[in-house]
Amino acid sequence: MIYDIEGTPSSVFPDITKMEIEPDGLIAIGGDLSVQRILTAYSQGVFPMPYVYEDGHSMLAWWTFPSRLLMFPDKVKFSKSWLQRVRKNDYEVRADTDFKAVVTACQEMKRNGGWITSEIIAAYTRLHRLAYAHSVEVYQQNELAGGLYGVCLGNMFVGESMFHFKSDMSKIAFYYLVQLIKMLNIDFIDCQQVSSHFLQWGGAPVTRDEFQPFLQKSLQQPTIREKWTAKMQQVISNQHL
Repeated sequence: MIYDIEGTPSSVFPDITKMEIEPDGLIAIGGDLSVQRILTAYSQGVFPMPYVYEDGHSMLAWWTFPSRLLMFPDKVKFSKSWLQRVRKNDYEVRADTDFKAVVTACQEMKRNGGWITSEIIAAYTRLHRLAYAHSVEVYQQNELAGGLYGVCLGNMFVGESMFHFKSDMSKIAFYYLVQLIKMLNIDFIDCQQVSSHFLQWGGAPVTRDEFQPFLQKSLQQPTIREKWTAKMQQVISNQHL
């Protein structure tokens, strides 16, 4: 049974332990993208992503996939060849300086199942203003070349999407995100879905049930509610020592 939460109070999200979950992880449709509803959903391992019908039209839906990938900072592995690429230093990395541009760029990337709507952009921009959502931006020759964004809640970072306009630049963004996560002592990055290149970098696949203890432990810590711009500059300075 897929639950329809249209018209329910925007400050809540239903308790998923009392809801049936579809095999693909679809749990509910409808509702809105208020800040409180999104954060309440994330606190249960649920995230918004439109459901696309066969005729092409879509509506807001809520998901919790049967398996997901966690990246623990101390277990992330970068190859020597990749670290050499990082040291080329033909780019500039920033954080939280142009969040909306990053989300919009993620929307513009040509990919199957593209899901970032104008409503999603507006919702996550609101989260960014409240210092829940963050972006990492990579520039080449003063042009945005790659980046990523996600949500920090409790002591976890939930990765939402990445993009690159130039080769390697989304991976560069992820490399620096990991360094920043280490500095902030955040427990893990939730990649939401299992991905081959994150597996190669040491990602740990977990089932939905296995994820819950990690989630609950992270939520016992307060969310870091500040822009990450200065912290990222510190990370970059440390890299050049």
